[in-house]
Amino acid sequence: MIANKLKSLLSITVLMVIGNFIPLSAATPEPAIPEGAGTQNNPFLITSVENLLWMSQTANQSAGRYYQLKNSIDASSTSTWNNGQGFSPIGTQAAMFRGIFNGNNYAITGLTIQRYTSNFVGFFGYCSQAILANLRLLDCNITGASDVGGLVGYADNCTISTVATSGMVTAYGNCAGGLAGEVYRSTVTYSCSTASIVGNSGVGGLIGQSLTESNTQACYASGSVSANLETSYAGGLIGWNHGPVVCCYARGSVSGQYRVGGLCGQDNGTITQCYATGRVSGADNYVAGIAGYGNTNLRVTYWDVQTTGRTYCIGNNKSFATNYARSTEQMKNAAYYSGWSFDSIWGISSTVNDGYPYLNNIANVAPDPDPEPEPDPEPTYLLTYTWSGDNLHIKWDPAGSPVLQRSTDLKEWQDVTGETDDEEGLKTYVVSKYTLLSGNSYFRLQYPAE
Repeated sequence: MIANKLKSLLSITVLMVIGNFIPLSAATPEPAIPEGAGTQNNPFLITSVENLLWMSQTANQSAGRYYQLKNSIDASSTSTWNNGQGFSPIGTQAAMFRGIFNGNNYAITGLTIQRYTSNFVGFFGYCSQAILANLRLLDCNITGASDVGGLVGYADNCTISTVATSGMVTAYGNCAGGLAGEVYRSTVTYSCSTASIVGNSGVGGLIGQSLTESNTQACYASGSVSANLETSYAGGLIGWNHGPVVCCYARGSVSGQYRVGGLCGQDNGTITQCYATGRVSGADNYVAGIAGYGNTNLRVTYWDVQTTGRTYCIGNNKSFATNYARSTEQMKNAAYYSGWSFDSIWGISSTVNDGYPYLNNIANVAPDPDPEPEPDPEPTYLLTYTWSGDNLHIKWDPAGSPVLQRSTDLKEWQDVTGETDDEEGLKTYVVSKYTLLSGNSYFRLQYPAE
């Protein structure tokens, strides 16, 4: 006899499929309208995954609206939503998110999005003229086609500040980043990602592609980066950069085929006061410590020749900036960083960041502290189901006067009669497996309304 137990305060549902019982997976919940009016003085207060779902369904009404997280949110239930596709990104190309989102430094943990054929995938899918700030997205699992990021798939004319992401980001197409898949005319500051990134081309630890008029300042990435196509454009921080990058660093390993760099795969912008330390691997000549391919608009930017395994700064100009090469020992000594400020922007300590320079006043990926233990919950009602020979025995505690109900479609429910009392004081209903084999059978306990 095999016993299985489920507990619920309100109802219990189990599913019979070809003679085997399994718990029903969590259905996508109904969206919940948050408190607030969406104004600066009375913003929408986001407290639950149901509120986040409401945001994804009302992105077309987000222009100029204000949203604030009121607490951290466990979003791990999204892994079972929408038949395994998970959360629906907030904002699409047709209905962009145009609001102001303030995370108040709270965390959204365990967000899952699995949309292999969709572009513009992330917690926010497509944003325009939006502000995204003060948020931690932890242990996310984000998958899409192209323009895939932990925070946002595509950002046009947006401001992103003090955001941290961790987990896994995967693109079956191009432009994948731990924070953003692609940014255009946008500013990214004081943000970081430790997420692992996989994509075809334009793959970066922080941003897949940073387009014209975008700039990245005081950011870092430390997750591994892997690009699959022959035209890889893979970088520890940015896959393909077109704008200024200032006071940033990358410490994750980078692998690809063509145009692979510790900081940028290809750089068409400017790089100032940055560094890279992650292992850099590639099959082409355009593989280097800072940029696989790029121009010479690069100043006081260093790379660790020992940990990167690269002796060139830029892959297409091997004689350029050889004086910026540093050993691991030198990389951990402030005296070897000419022109850097270790009072305001940068810090350096043997006990922080493995001894490499670190950024002050930046977002972090630390989880919330463990909460205080909750008091013991109120007693819950118990449902037990066991097999004995060819019969299924369903038992439950009669406390609370529940009624056992059965359905074949989860729409219409009928009360079940014929239960008996056993020696332990539990109600028992017996049904033959041959009856169940005729189709799906769902059972639940329905409690009287209080």
